[in-house]
Amino acid sequence: MMIKKSFGVVLIGMILLSMLKGVSAQEEALELEEVTVTATKTERRLSEVAASVTVITREDIEKSSAKYIDDLLKEYAGIIVTKPQGSTSARTWVRLRGLPHPRATLVMKDGVPVNRYVCGGTKFAELPLERVERIEIVRGANSSLYGSSAMGGVINIITKKPEKKTEANISASRGSNSTSIGDIDFSSFLTEKLNFTLHTHIFESDGYDSWNYDAIREAKIEAMLKKGKTQAQAENIVNKIMENFRKYAENNKRDAYNVLFSINYMISENSRLSAEYSKWNDDICMGRKYFNKEFDRDRFILGYLNKGEKLKISANAYYLDEQFNTTFDKKPKPSAKYWGYDAIDVLNKIPVQDMGGNLTLSCSLGGNHLFTGGVDYRQGKMENKNEWQTKSKITIAKGKQLRFSLFLQDEIDTGKFSINISGRSDWYKTSDGSFTNSADPSENEKYPSISDSLFNLKIGLVYRLTDSTVLRGSVGQACDIPYLYALFGTHECPPGKMRIGNPEIKPETMISYEAGIESRFSNRVKIGLMGFYNNVTDWMDILFEKEQSGVKYYKWQNIDEVKISGIEFTIGFNLSSFISASANYTYMNTILRKISADKLSGPYKPEDYEGNELPGQPKNNISLSLIYNNPKICTFKLTGHYESERYDDLENTDKLDSYIGWNASVLRKLSDDFSVSVSVEDIFNEKWAESWNTYTPGRRVDVKLVVNF
Repeated sequence: MMIKKSFGVVLIGMILLSMLKGVSAQEEALELEEVTVTATKTERRLSEVAASVTVITREDIEKSSAKYIDDLLKEYAGIIVTKPQGSTSARTWVRLRGLPHPRATLVMKDGVPVNRYVCGGTKFAELPLERVERIEIVRGANSSLYGSSAMGGVINIITKKPEKKTEANISASRGSNSTSIGDIDFSSFLTEKLNFTLHTHIFESDGYDSWNYDAIREAKIEAMLKKGKTQAQAENIVNKIMENFRKYAENNKRDAYNVLFSINYMISENSRLSAEYSKWNDDICMGRKYFNKEFDRDRFILGYLNKGEKLKISANAYYLDEQFNTTFDKKPKPSAKYWGYDAIDVLNKIPVQDMGGNLTLSCSLGGNHLFTGGVDYRQGKMENKNEWQTKSKITIAKGKQLRFSLFLQDEIDTGKFSINISGRSDWYKTSDGSFTNSADPSENEKYPSISDSLFNLKIGLVYRLTDSTVLRGSVGQACDIPYLYALFGTHECPPGKMRIGNPEIKPETMISYEAGIESRFSNRVKIGLMGFYNNVTDWMDILFEKEQSGVKYYKWQNIDEVKISGIEFTIGFNLSSFISASANYTYMNTILRKISADKLSGPYKPEDYEGNELPGQPKNNISLSLIYNNPKICTFKLTGHYESERYDDLENTDKLDSYIGWNASVLRKLSDDFSVSVSVEDIFNEKWAESWNTYTPGRRVDVKLVVNF
């Protein structure tokens, strides 16, 4: 029913826009000239691609008050960004098209995947915004080109390339919660063909107390009542637990640094070799004295690009060595009159190695006919080691996975029509999976190797109704291969939620439909409307099993069927040569349609899940932006963001309130080489909840200085 409603609205919108077009026919049309390289792995104007694409330019970035890439993405249609501990946190979930886990959104840097092989998510804090030239957001199923993870879409972060001169840039900011951010960027040519870039980034923050104490207290009392305690008994026990909780609570402090070095050799005007090394370290206090996380990454990337007249070649090889450590504190045990949080309980250590490469060839077959093909290879291994400090035991879960893919694409443009057909075959093998328990050898287990293959096909069509009005639509398949953590991991994330791996979990698959229209009226107004429908089978999610010592245990399982439908509406205005405004609205309907009883081992039954909304997905999402940009005076930007009520869990027991947040920034160039800006986040100090037990920081003020040489 929802697919009919969604596409009915899109159809009505198409008719209305066509009528409006008739009214504005006397005005000069402006062609859709922006170019994307991500939608088809080839350079195409936006008017030639069947997908919904947003290009965020360097100019857009400089006008924003964003500190990291994920702060910036929240302004755009179809994207849900959850940052439970605000802008000072490295914890971020970025989701596209209603798919509630970040593993379903592929994130790349210059065409190299940066989603974590271990869990599918992305740590955007590793990618300094100062190094970004542009960001391309391609919404919708893209597994036919990009494979696993590209179910909701693709976000490709394209970094700056050195100019043929020496450049230096220094920026520093200071703001609320004693937050300091510093960047130094230097690039130069060693010879006419050889250049290099050195970038450093430092982040320090004292953080803030993010806990929602009332929500935590209520949840603990409810758990006690379910165990048969009276109201008075439950309140007495929980009051003592919360007293200890507050005693050992701390601000979510964070210290991080990045160092990046890259070198480029220009073989010719159209070809180059590149090499890059980056180091990222991030230490985070998760809000209690003995609850901390540390990321340490070394990333290497080699690249080759050759833009010939008839043939374009792009190749990359990459390697990531990651160490992810978490210190967990002891949880309360009311039966033993121990109120918890006062000591270290578990040291969790997860070393990960991730390596791979890709090769893409694009060949012109004459006219506007382009054929593209290529291969992807990726492999990773993980060890999840838990060192229990009080139980004298060590548990280790580990495993490996290898993926190999072949993809082909055919693009034909006739002037009025563009058609794109792409297909990709993905083969994977999971091996060497095991679990060992030093204290109980009876739990030791070796898991059998599993291999499988998937094929995804997509057909996209574009029709240019006029020079400035484009109709587009597509139907495609997508998939996500189980990542190592869902197969083997045991980890607490977020706090109080223990996730248990399942070696038998299967890949999730999806068929997606979308159709829409985009039109410009003169050079002042641009309107877009897109409807989409996703039918997901074997969606991977965590299902509740039990609660023990204040910790909820969940296990990864396949959910039989999930349906997602929605509408994205965007509008932009050039009100004058100095003033522009934009708005977008996303309606999303997510439903868990079917789950088999054999997937449930806890207290819940299928009817407790079926019909539920997917977590973290508001039905209504609105973003507004107003920009005044006069280089002689200043650049002022005001943004507003609204999210309606949404659930924080698949059981739909924890509902988060709707909120609206307003941000503002003003930038003044004092000279060609020196500028100062002031930004205010959450102007009205609303402090909304982005998870059931944490609040955002409220109003924040930052002052930033930038010097160019």
